[in-house]
Amino acid sequence: MKKIIRLFKDKNCWECSQVKDMIENSDIVALDEDVEFITRDIEEDKEEWELVMDRTGVYYVPHMEVTWGSQEVHISQLRDFNTPQQAFEKLEEVLKKQYVTTNFSQHEIREKLKSLSFMQGILFENMNKVNENLTIIADYVNMSKGKLK
Repeated sequence: MKKIIRLFKDKNCWECSQVKDMIENSDIVALDEDVEFITRDIEEDKEEWELVMDRTGVYYVPHMEVTWGSQEVHISQLRDFNTPQQAFEKLEEVLKKQYVTTNFSQHEIREKLKSLSFMQGILFENMNKVNENLTIIADYVNMSKGKLK
């Protein structure tokens, strides 16, 4: 089954250019007729990029969408990788013949979102406590709040 890679990029993004070059110069696209590579500029293809952002909640480029049959996988800067090399490695993993996507039921998705929201709340509370403690320390050592930042 043919896998289609869509790379969403910004023309001013050096990471995007590196990921694009790595894919184009690899055997992934050149030697495998079951792989198609398409690039999309987020300025020129705003509507497509907005749909991806709405579906994934991801706003960073480079961003790769790999589709085949009814399967769809998104690989995004910051969330899934930090360097172009890591992006390429993730893509290689997804393109393997035995790669299987996880299909969650609506119940599983709802429960995972509840758990993530709960954990996010805990992180926010802890960040506020750290900020309070830093303010107390700054006051104790008589440091201005401007220097604290």
